[in-house]
Amino acid sequence: MKDHPQQSSSSAGGAGSSSSAAVGRAVSPMDIDDLDDFDMYESDGFEVIVPEDLPPLNPSRDVPDAQPPEYTPFSTTPGLSPSMPTPTSTSVPSPELVLRLSETTSHLQHPLVPASLPSPLSGGLVRSKPYAQVVGSGSKNSSSSGVYTPKLCVICKIKNAYYDGTRSFPTCGNKCAAMLEAAKARGSSESSSGSTGGIMRGEMSNPQGASSSSGSISLGLPSIVTSLWSSASGPGESRTTRQNQNPIKMCEVCHVRPKHQRGGKIYPTCGLTCAAKFSAPATEMCDFCQKRPKVVINGKMYPQCGKTCRDSAKAAMSAAINSATCTSCIICWKATKMGDMSDFCSDICEVAAESRAPYLIELPRGHVAFKKVAEHYTEAWKVTPNCTPRRIKRIYMIKMKKSSLQNYEQYRSNIHSRPGFRSTIKRQGNEQRGFLGLTRECGFGGTGNMEPCFSNACLLCCIVRHTNLAPEKFQTGIMTTGLVARATDMATGAKKRCSNVILIGKIVLGKVAELDIVPPHPGPANADSVHIVGHTRTGSTIDWQEYVVYDVHALQPQYLISFE
Repeated sequence: MKDHPQQSSSSAGGAGSSSSAAVGRAVSPMDIDDLDDFDMYESDGFEVIVPEDLPPLNPSRDVPDAQPPEYTPFSTTPGLSPSMPTPTSTSVPSPELVLRLSETTSHLQHPLVPASLPSPLSGGLVRSKPYAQVVGSGSKNSSSSGVYTPKLCVICKIKNAYYDGTRSFPTCGNKCAAMLEAAKARGSSESSSGSTGGIMRGEMSNPQGASSSSGSISLGLPSIVTSLWSSASGPGESRTTRQNQNPIKMCEVCHVRPKHQRGGKIYPTCGLTCAAKFSAPATEMCDFCQKRPKVVINGKMYPQCGKTCRDSAKAAMSAAINSATCTSCIICWKATKMGDMSDFCSDICEVAAESRAPYLIELPRGHVAFKKVAEHYTEAWKVTPNCTPRRIKRIYMIKMKKSSLQNYEQYRSNIHSRPGFRSTIKRQGNEQRGFLGLTRECGFGGTGNMEPCFSNACLLCCIVRHTNLAPEKFQTGIMTTGLVARATDMATGAKKRCSNVILIGKIVLGKVAELDIVPPHPGPANADSVHIVGHTRTGSTIDWQEYVVYDVHALQPQYLISFE
C-alpha cells in the first residue's frame, strides 16, 4: 500500500490501533460556509482506491465472493424516507483496510445544534459520500458493522447531509441549518405556551391525530427532526405524554374534524352539517304550532312559543267551544259515551269514577259536555246585560259518592210526598237549577287540586263531600242564586292566588217563604227555603233570585267552573 505523507491517525477517524489503517488522503480543511456550493459526489476529497493498491487476499479469512451482511439504515436511524435506496450487497476490500467510525463519531456534535440535543449519529452510522464506504472490522456482532448509504438533508430533502469525514450533520449547509434552528425555536415556544398541536409534532396540520403516517410535519420536516426533538425533551418525558396533556376534542358526530370554538365556547360538533345530525336533548314544543319550543321566563314554562301562538290558541279555543264534536268517554277516552244523559261509555268506567269519589274530572275544550255547560253559563249572563261576563278558565265535573246521591234523592222524595205540598209544581220537590258562589278555605278547584279538603270551615268542600254543616258557623244557611253575575260576586277565596270558582247544580227548594231578610237557622217553621227579595222606597220589588236552604242534602253540585 502506498504511503501518503499527510496520513495520520487523527485523519483516519481516530483509528490508532495496528489493525486499522487510513484509506484516503486528507485534503486541505474546508470552511463550513462553502457547503452550499459543495458537490457531495465530487472525487476531489479522497483518493480513489484501485484494485492494484489492495493487498492479496488471505485464504484463511478472505473469500473472493464474500458479501457484507445486509444492512438497512432504517432500523437504527428513524425518519429516513422509505424511497431512499438500500444497498444489500457490494464488493468490499479486506477488513484490515476499513475504518471504525462508530468509536470516533459517537461523541461529536453538530456546531449548529445545541448540546442538549443528542447526536444524530447515536442511533446509527450515516454517511454522505457514496465512495467513502466503511465496513466494520472482523467483529462477530453484525449489528455494529455494515454498509452505510448517504442520507438527505432533513430540510430541503434534495442535497445530501454534510459529512466531513468524521462527523455527519442533519442538514446540507448553513441555510438549512438556520431553518432547522428556527423550526425548533417555534416548536419550543408553542410547547411552553401549552399548545397541543406543536409545529414540530405536526398536529396543527393534521387534526385527526397527533401522529402522521407520512412521517412529515407541517413544515415539511421528516420524522428524524421529530425524533431529535423528542429525545431532547428529557428522559422522563415522552412524546405521547405531552400529547395526552390536552388532546384535541373531535366532533361528536363525524369524529374526523375538531369541535368548533367561538368566543371561548366549545360546541359539540364541527359545523352546521353535523349539528343537524346531532341528537340534542328533546325540548317541549309549542302546543299550538308544534314547530318552536315553548317560552320559558324566570323558570316558568308557558304552553305557547310566543304572543302570536298565544292569541291564536285563545281564538281556537273559542271556536272549539262553538264547534264541539267530541263524544268520547271522559274516563277511558276510547269509546263513545252512552247517550246525552251520561258522560261514560259503560258501567265499568262509571264504577271506576265512583271508586275515587268525591273528586273533580276536567272537561276539555271541544267536548260536548264542556259546550253544554259553557252555553248555560253564557246564557245566564244575558239576564244581567250591564255586567261583563267572566271568561271561563276550566270546567270540571263533580263526581260525588253514591251515598251522597242517594241522600239527595231521599230528601227530594220526602219533600214531594209531604202532605199539603202543591201538586201543581211540575218538578219533583220543586227542583231548580242554580249557581252557588261560596267561600272556601283551600285551593280546591285550582290547578292540580282535584280533591276536597276536610275542614268544616270550608263551605265549598263541605257541600261537595255532603257533610252536615255546623249551625254555629253557618247560621244564615246556604245562599243560592239563579243569576251567575250574583254568584260570581259572592264567590270568595281565602287564598289570594286561588282562582274564583262557582258551582252549578240542582237545588230542592220545596216550600218557599218570601222574606226581605235572611232568617237564622233553621229558618221558618212552615217553609223549606227562603226567597230573599228587596223593596225600594217606592214599593217596587228587587229580585236577585236568591234562595236560602238550610240542609246540605238539598244540594247536588254537578259542575265547578273556574273563571278569571
